[in-house]
Amino acid sequence: MTGEGRLYLRPGSRFIWKAWYVDGREYRESTGLDSSNPDNWKKAEKSLKKSLRQKATHEETGSPFIGPEQKRIRVSELLEKG
Repeated sequence: MTGEGRLYLRPGSRFIWKAWYVDGREYRESTGLDSSNPDNWKKAEKSLKKSLRQKATHEETGSPFIGPEQKRIRVSELLEKG
């Protein structure tokens, strides 16, 4: 998937990672899929395609892009805002 993101192995991790660009910024995220299982590479590719669809929606509609770090929020962070 040249120019459309990539799947890769990170040293010291057994998981398949994905990376893609949005507005010139690289986003990286673990797929949570074990790289030793050949079937997981197809699942990881689907996960990357989902991220690329979110990117396309952002580019087409101008809606805010919610990256991996915005998806994760700690309970303590919610409590601080309350």
